This record gives sequence, C-alpha cells and structure tokens, in this order.
Amino acid sequence: MQDALGRYGLGLRWFELGQVMRKTFSPAEVVQPALEALARECGETVFLSWLDGGEGLCTDIAQSQHQLRFSIEVGQRFSLDAGAHAKAILAFQPEAFRRQVTGDAPEPEARLAQIRADGWAYTCEESAATVAGLALPLRHRDTRAVVGSLAIAGPLQRLTPEAVPRLLEALRTARNTIGPVAGFMR
Repeated sequence: MQDALGRYGLGLRWFELGQVMRKTFSPAEVVQPALEALARECGETVFLSWLDGGEGLCTDIAQSQHQLRFSIEVGQRFSLDAGAHAKAILAFQPEAFRRQVTGDAPEPEARLAQIRADGWAYTCEESAATVAGLALPLRHRDTRAVVGSLAIAGPLQRLTPEAVPRLLEALRTARNTIGPVAGFMR
C-alpha cells in the first residue's frame, strides 16, 4: 500500500493475515516435534528451559525411551548453580546476577567464563548423581540476551565427554528449527 507521500507500507490485509496465523499456528506445533526428534536421535531426555526471575523454569520436554533416564517435569523450577541446563543460562547473565547465585568464589566464575567462551555447557553429576548434561544457551531474538537453554540430560555412562561433539551438532540443529517460532535466535 502506498500513502499520500509515496511511501510504501503494509496494509490491513497483512494485519488480517497475521491475525489468522496467530489463531491457527502454535509454536508448540514446531517445538514439541523438534524436541521429540532430538530425543530420538540422542536417546536421552531433552528439554527447553527459560530464565524466570532468579531461577530456571522447564517449559517443554521430550523424555528418553530408556528405562534409566533423567527426569524433569514441565513447570519444574531449578536453581541456576548446578547442571548444564542451568549453567548455560547463568554463564551469560550480568556479573552482579552471577555473583548472587555463585558468591565470590573464583572457581564457579572461571567455569562460567569457559562456558561463555565455548558457547555451550557440559556437566557431570552436578544436578543429580550419575547424571550428565549438555546444553546450549538460547538468545532472545531482539535483545540477544540469553533467556533460556536447550538441554540433553541422561546417565553419565551414555552421555560421555566423547559423545559431546555429536550431541552438540544435534542440539544446534534442533535450536535452529525451534528458534524462529519460539522467540529466540539461531
């Protein structure tokens, strides 16, 4: 549509189309299938978490089909000081926020600096005994601030350091699928 000054802009038809799409398309239609595909590919539980105040909140899960698996529930809150899913969020928060969670000890800050440099977090037996986790941070599409994480968690004997490169690639693929519809960037 062209206005009186010769400038172009989107007309009401585009607005109407947007409203129809909002009513007929849910991000869950993309998110859940992507999580389930990732869980099948890696064989472990995968989940999406968001920063909510000073803690994390699990919002979406695809469970491992193994009898022995990591367990987390939708709506479960967690502290940000243990586990790959938590540290992938915490590492990218402002220093004052990080210090509130970790205190002034130099070891946690050094580990968080390494996570920032790597762009991912891998932990062993932090959030639970015999459990390992691997997570990528999720950045807000507009502000680029880290607002969540996409994580794989499972028994340490299956989620080994040797498996990290293969699993990172699978995590990145899932993040690229989910990102455009869930409000974060790839």
